[in-house]
Amino acid sequence: MVWKCNYFEKQAAIAKAIAHPVRVAVVEFIKDGEQCVCDIADAVCTERSNLSKHLSIMVVAELPAGKPALRQGSNMNKIELKQIGIIHTPFVEAAGTPIQPVTGKGVKGWVELDAAYADGLKDMDGFERIWLLFWCDRAGDFKLHVKPYMDTQTRGLFSTRAPSRPNPIGMSCVKLMSIDGNRLEIEDVDMLDGTPLLDIKPYVAKFDTFDVQRNGWTDTVTGENTEADDRFLKEDQT
Repeated sequence: MVWKCNYFEKQAAIAKAIAHPVRVAVVEFIKDGEQCVCDIADAVCTERSNLSKHLSIMVVAELPAGKPALRQGSNMNKIELKQIGIIHTPFVEAAGTPIQPVTGKGVKGWVELDAAYADGLKDMDGFERIWLLFWCDRAGDFKLHVKPYMDTQTRGLFSTRAPSRPNPIGMSCVKLMSIDGNRLEIEDVDMLDGTPLLDIKPYVAKFDTFDVQRNGWTDTVTGENTEADDRFLKEDQT
């Protein structure tokens, strides 16, 4: 959540944020024509010239009531991510979208990589599958306990692959069909059309395959539900 105000309204916005049922990490305000941010934990302002809208959205996080925001100087740093492309798929809404690549087997899509990064695809055509890391831009606010698509019980967020997370990063191992310039034809897609792409990595079987005996709570469910619904969408997307 971002509280926007001018410099003279800053203190009022800080008080409003602290009193809010959900603690906010940052107040954004304008001083002398420059965007600034204020850490609520210390109520001390750190000016950042030319702070981009993209960065301010990425770094602001809602915190549970009673929990302090991260203090400046802690080892939890704010990170800016760069979108490097767009993923195109047949899925325009969450309902009916496969919940994993294995349940979207054969569904075609394509990646539109920013032309500035196209040369980085050299040697990629030798891999059968690739990892796509992306930003779940339509996911709603996260909760630490969620009911995943495959289960009827509430589970801890980090024991699931729910898209609503503190950092809503998704990852899918898709089949690479072909590369033409900055366009990658893929199959087995399970993300929404227009999803922002963050990174591409090759799938390497000798590194990425493990023989495990335990798969947590997923060992206790049948896995009959293979499609998403709108439970994790932002309110304005439902």
